[in-house]
Amino acid sequence: MKSKDSVAPKTTLQSLSKIPGFPGLYRHENGSYYGKKKIRGVKKVVALTTPEGQNISDRKWAEKAFKAWVEKLENPPPANAQMPFGDLLQKLKDSLKGKSEATQDKMDWVRRGFEMDYPEFLKKPIESIKPSDISDFLGRRSKKLGALAYNDMSRIVKNAFELALHDGDISETPYDKVPKSIRRKKANRAPAQVPTVEQCQEICDHVRSRPFSDTAERSADMLEFMHKAALGTAECIYADWQKVNWQGGYIEVKRQKTGAYFRVPIYDHLKPFLLDLHERQGKPASGPLFSILSPKQALYNACTRLGFPAYSPIDFRKARITWFLRKGVAAEAIAKWQGHRDNGVLIRRTYSWVISDSDNAYEQEQLSKLKA
Repeated sequence: MKSKDSVAPKTTLQSLSKIPGFPGLYRHENGSYYGKKKIRGVKKVVALTTPEGQNISDRKWAEKAFKAWVEKLENPPPANAQMPFGDLLQKLKDSLKGKSEATQDKMDWVRRGFEMDYPEFLKKPIESIKPSDISDFLGRRSKKLGALAYNDMSRIVKNAFELALHDGDISETPYDKVPKSIRRKKANRAPAQVPTVEQCQEICDHVRSRPFSDTAERSADMLEFMHKAALGTAECIYADWQKVNWQGGYIEVKRQKTGAYFRVPIYDHLKPFLLDLHERQGKPASGPLFSILSPKQALYNACTRLGFPAYSPIDFRKARITWFLRKGVAAEAIAKWQGHRDNGVLIRRTYSWVISDSDNAYEQEQLSKLKA
């Protein structure tokens, strides 16, 4: 039981002393500093702390912290400043509902990039995202993406923050402070090395003829299918005999980037090989066309032995697309056979050097008619 003479301990407010010449700044008996401010009729009292949450006992630091606190009280952040970046991406996607399916797919592709390489970024409040966070993410993706894909992803991140800025969710966009060298990757429009379809076939024959290799034929089969069907490794891995429509003259292939199926014609140059592969495997009604995951090592060894540049599996796909273009096939048709939904935009951008060569040849052909 307390005696009548006992003294109640001081409250925090009772322990504060005004700092002369600095209205609103107070010093506690324990040496730490506090701020007091009346905002819209409500009195606010707060212990001034460092960004790490430590109490401030230095006068100069206290003054800076007090000013920052008052600035935040008088200019509170927008209501949606705490919106997670993942929600902002969804907001951007919703604003593009009138756009093509390809645009919608690209938004999903960007989200998957964050989920794979920087999942915590999606949970960050947009107000707290720094330019270095964006640089970090783009740096991680740079190792996995070519220039065109990288620049698309960077542009969508930029558009997301610009949408937040225009809607008043943030007062400035951190993307603008990302170094220009990181915002955009320089594209090499003319590939340094794309094999001809004849070179691709020579490599396939060389791989197939290698003795003492238990994977030679399987590697050669996948390589030959790649350059004759113009498909990548991922599509080849998941190709299934059940999806080969002999009567319809097409193969249904799942595009791994989007998860959507598209049809690849059984071209005249592809059909003999495909029939032979089917025969050699016992004419299965279903099951994978290929039992290996990648012919990369076999391709590398063959290129070394033949004295060719170190071609990659994707170069086999490029070889056939280049062949299509030089045969005069429309970019729109090639895009459809590649599972693209952009009506040939990506094909034109990626293979502009081929199209330019064809245009020059056509122009010279037309000019020659004037001399007759």
